[in-house]
Amino acid sequence: MIEFYMVSFQTKGYIVSKRHSPTALIFVTVSTESSML
Repeated sequence: MIEFYMVSFQTKGYIVSKRHSPTALIFVTVSTESSML
């Protein structure tokens, strides 16, 4: 599931990250933590 999200992040998330860097960064962090747990 994390891999699928990474692909989406690289394609569409990249543009969103430029407009909402803090929000995107936090969302990625939360997803990573959830995957780790």
